[in-house]
Amino acid sequence: MDFAPGVAEIINEHKPDQDQVIAFVAAGDALGTAQDTAKILSESGINPIIINLRSIKPMDEKLLKALGKSCNYIFTFENGSVIGGMGSRLQQLLQFDNARIVNFGYPDQFITHGNTDILKELIGFQPNQLAGQVLSILQR
Repeated sequence: MDFAPGVAEIINEHKPDQDQVIAFVAAGDALGTAQDTAKILSESGINPIIINLRSIKPMDEKLLKALGKSCNYIFTFENGSVIGGMGSRLQQLLQFDNARIVNFGYPDQFITHGNTDILKELIGFQPNQLAGQVLSILQR
């Protein structure tokens, strides 16, 4: 798919055999984290829609609005702060829609420098940790 600003890419479609419709919306290199998290969840029969946002400004508002109406949950993945980032923008855009939005990214605190994998483990941003969080949220 050629890049066009404001046009997201659907990586994985909805599987109609699920009780809840969930979507993973990812920006940048967090797409790999979202896909790895989805792979872990597939072992539990959970197969989220996966969206590669591709651009944050402009966002694909048409696609995102459709997700807001059809999904029970939308989980965002971004390699940046969850405050004021892509997930915050998505919450603003979909504030009157049905979907509950959960943002995964970096906490609003100082994060020391070091090995990226170790730091992501410390802040809970590794696929196995995120899959656990998704399962916990879906079971509420």
